Amino acid sequence: MAEETIYNPGKKTYRDVAMSDIIKNFPELTTEGHFEFNDFIAEHPELQGRSDIYNVLGGMNVADVIEPGSTWWSGNKALSMMGGLYSLFDTMTNKDQDLFGDKEGFSDFLRYMKGIGIQRDWNPLGLLYDADEADYYKGYYEKMKSDKKKSDNAAPLRDTKPKGVRIDKPLPTRSRDI
Repeated sequence: MAEETIYNPGKKTYRDVAMSDIIKNFPELTTEGHFEFNDFIAEHPELQGRSDIYNVLGGMNVADVIEPGSTWWSGNKALSMMGGLYSLFDTMTNKDQDLFGDKEGFSDFLRYMKGIGIQRDWNPLGLLYDADEADYYKGYYEKMKSDKKKSDNAAPLRDTKPKGVRIDKPLPTRSRDI
């Protein structure tokens, strides 16, 4: 069978083939924890329904994990374009998303570019963000990284099984114990 590509996905979905191509060209997304970070912020209680913040923070994280100059498309413009193409592809392969909506499609692309720009101090013509917005997102990004680190390092739940006590018979109950 021929190699599965975006032009001929075989038994895979277009989305699966596109993701495997992305991983092939940007292994840092997996090895440096970008997907885990995105999963964490997607589930974070503060960000529920807030794709406006989620996309910016995700773009900032991508700018952190993919070193500028590591590939020909890891520079600010090319990385933003790759992220934009992914955002648009993501929107087109999800029936419940709107290409020109407030929360997906081109809006995702612009927020993703904003995140990369803030993290790499890149703001063409001053159109992506202003200084106050950059400070806000930098603070929020640091908070989310800190929350993720705390979550990753959380102490496991203690073993609550009593030590050295038989638990196979019921404990006597007295009215004063209730």
